[in-house]
Amino acid sequence: MNTRFTPCRITGLIIIAIATAACTPAERPAVRTADAGLTERRSSSAPVPIKLAPGWRRLDPAAVTGGTAEKLAVARRAAQELGRTLGGTLQSAVGQDRDYVRGTEACRTAAPTIARTVSATHRAQVGRTSFRVRNPDNRPAPWAQPVVDQRVGTPLLMAGPEGAVAFMAPIQLKPVCTVCHGQRALIPAEVRAALAEVYPEDEAVGFQPGDLRGWFWVKFDAEPERVP
Repeated sequence: MNTRFTPCRITGLIIIAIATAACTPAERPAVRTADAGLTERRSSSAPVPIKLAPGWRRLDPAAVTGGTAEKLAVARRAAQELGRTLGGTLQSAVGQDRDYVRGTEACRTAAPTIARTVSATHRAQVGRTSFRVRNPDNRPAPWAQPVVDQRVGTPLLMAGPEGAVAFMAPIQLKPVCTVCHGQRALIPAEVRAALAEVYPEDEAVGFQPGDLRGWFWVKFDAEPERVP
């Protein structure tokens, strides 16, 4: 197979777009993110209303201050780091010989460790989720489920009960990702066999380039009260 591996990347702008997601349509320019390598042009239509989980509300990133603004800055870095590290690990595993079976094994073993490391580094919970998951451990948490159900395709910053803060950044499927996530019949036989062995309940197939694949998410739990 001559397809060159390129890691799936974050749709939207982890560094900039979340901070401008609540701007008026006229204020939303096309912006390019160097790390993501993607260009997003803002829609001229009004934002689509999103129903969130009980106790959660949408935040205006341009208006947050103090601790919430600090968490937003950390969340941008954490999501970007997770995507970059996962992509680099997969690229190394696949190698120049394009061994995608080896890549699936690296994803299975390394991805959870990478998520835990990024979470510890940024003192937040960091992960991935989707409406069709490969690893059952990546199923949406209750707070994220409504966003997943509505297939929200833009970055979303939220505030939850008792001071919790979270955001979700969509992942758009790249053409090379169809080697493992495309139409089942078109996935190479050896890759299908490897996936079936370790993920017997795999749902993460049937995607086409450009499809919404899932989300990177970052969540900060409520901080405990400080005793004077």
